[in-house]
Amino acid sequence: MAIDPSIEYPGKITAPNGDYDYGSAKSASTPTAPDGTPFSIKMLNDIFGFQQAVLNVNSIVPSGDSETQLVSQYLQGISEMITNQDYGADASNTDNYEVSTKSRALSYQEGLYFLKVTNTNTGAATVDYNSLGAKSIKRPGGEALLAGDLPPSKVISLIYNGTEFRLLTLGRVVQTVFTQTGAVATGTTQLADDDGIPEITEGDEYMTRTITPLSTNHKLKIYVCVHMAHNQDNQNQVACLFRDSVTLALACGFESEDVASRLHQISFMHNMDAPSISEITFRVRAGCSAVGTTTFNGIGGVRKYGGVLASSIVIIETET
Repeated sequence: MAIDPSIEYPGKITAPNGDYDYGSAKSASTPTAPDGTPFSIKMLNDIFGFQQAVLNVNSIVPSGDSETQLVSQYLQGISEMITNQDYGADASNTDNYEVSTKSRALSYQEGLYFLKVTNTNTGAATVDYNSLGAKSIKRPGGEALLAGDLPPSKVISLIYNGTEFRLLTLGRVVQTVFTQTGAVATGTTQLADDDGIPEITEGDEYMTRTITPLSTNHKLKIYVCVHMAHNQDNQNQVACLFRDSVTLALACGFESEDVASRLHQISFMHNMDAPSISEITFRVRAGCSAVGTTTFNGIGGVRKYGGVLASSIVIIETET
């Protein structure tokens, strides 16, 4: 809805050129000549309409004061439109999302959009920006979404390719939890040194950490670091990771002890699919095959380095 000067004022404007596609204003050839561009109601309303549209789309109420280069409500409105033009939040829908943004585009344009959902998707999903029509949301490679790909209360980056929206990326970290302790502890439960997978009754439990995954489509990376010593020589010190009350270990690491009461660090990582969206408890147990005493975060039952020698479990949840 804008006037075309070349049509509105024929013969009274400068002809269209590279600077002005629809022509530009020109002065009258003499003070009384009728060949100059008139200052008309349509021209004024064109300006007023643009100014008021900028204010309206940003819910800005005119202050009543004249604009200055230091304080300009029109510049404020344009800045807000540029910053937020393709961002919107859906308040209540699931799978078929509807958002309103400050953009006044009459059709979808290829490029970057942002979406914040309240309810995660249960499978395939669409989004409709500003009632321009629902478009499918796909994974980066064009695959259909899986349940939980759009996590609740997160701002999601989308790319419109002219046909559909695609998630800009997966693999983003969605949460990190950890436990870290420098406290000393001891145990005497043996842990077999053989080719069997360690069981949850072997060794002693020294650390736990819970996490509630946001989606079963996500990955969990669990990093374990254990400092330990044993009072017998020529045996293996072993640390194992368990989930909940599941019998068999998920992963383990070991260090060989050729001299008794020597402090060792055992570190390993385990990568897995999030098994559920219920709380999971990861447990770290450690021990040796030999009869004797294991000391966690110390030697001979005594803490080392004032508690800053810390063992830890770090769990990182990422999008797939």
